[in-house]
Amino acid sequence: MPILDTIFHVKRLIGRKFNESSVQADIKTFPFSVSEKNNKPVIKVNTDHGERIFTPEEISALILAKMRSIAVSVFLLIKSKLKTKISHS
Repeated sequence: MPILDTIFHVKRLIGRKFNESSVQADIKTFPFSVSEKNNKPVIKVNTDHGERIFTPEEISALILAKMRSIAVSVFLLIKSKLKTKISHS
């Protein structure tokens, strides 16, 4: 995976205005493209379906959904290996 396709530190942009000095300083260090929409930072991402624009909140939600999916997969794998009933807390 090329470094340009790796998105990180997106939480630093949540709730910030595009013209804030901290946002501008962060943008200079990012290998991915950040632009402005309604004075908010948005991230441009190249996908299989072309270029898409995401807000930092959307990127964070995608990460959380993926983490949940992985956790459920691991839980089900462990449950099937133990072959015992595991209840949710």
